[in-house]
Amino acid sequence: VVIFSAVLAYVNLIMLFTIENPDIKMMQQLELARDHAEKANRAKSDFLSSMSHEIRTPLNAIVGFSQALAEENINDEAKEEVKDIMMASSSLLDIVNGILDISKIEANKLEIVNTEYLPSKIFEELTILTNSRIGDKPIKLITSFDSSMPKVLYGDHTRLKQIVLNLLTNAAKYTKEGTIEFKVSTVNKDGVCRLIISVEDTGI
Repeated sequence: VVIFSAVLAYVNLIMLFTIENPDIKMMQQLELARDHAEKANRAKSDFLSSMSHEIRTPLNAIVGFSQALAEENINDEAKEEVKDIMMASSSLLDIVNGILDISKIEANKLEIVNTEYLPSKIFEELTILTNSRIGDKPIKLITSFDSSMPKVLYGDHTRLKQIVLNLLTNAAKYTKEGTIEFKVSTVNKDGVCRLIISVEDTGI
């Protein structure tokens, strides 16, 4: 019995290393797939970073030329158009910076940057951008901003703008006709202002 057990153990050992083991093969395949995924992820992050920097350079030039043009002796209508160009360029820069945030999120390095900002200005810019996105579509943009909203708030206005712009952009994109309602109400208590933002549309 002892000899039989020893022989059986020896045979099992030989079979383990000579016959294909499906568990070992699966682990090798998983390891290979993980390596490929990590390489693809690094390549994606490098591409996004490079692309964002390439886009940012001409955008900064557009902003600079627009600011110079706004200081020239031009009529009021042209000045308003230049102002819209500067606002749209600034918003596009925020979007480009948002692309870079993807890499920061993956590395758990995304930070909330709180500063003082004018909420009425943010929502006005979002309204202009949304109307531009609507274009010639038979859609009416209805806005309603709480009059009790403080003139100055403290928080990360870039993240706020990103989130609301995504909601409004989706509304404009997936609504063929009808209305888009953009509402902002506030709850002010103990020196803290809570913004309640809603976007409702007649699209899908």
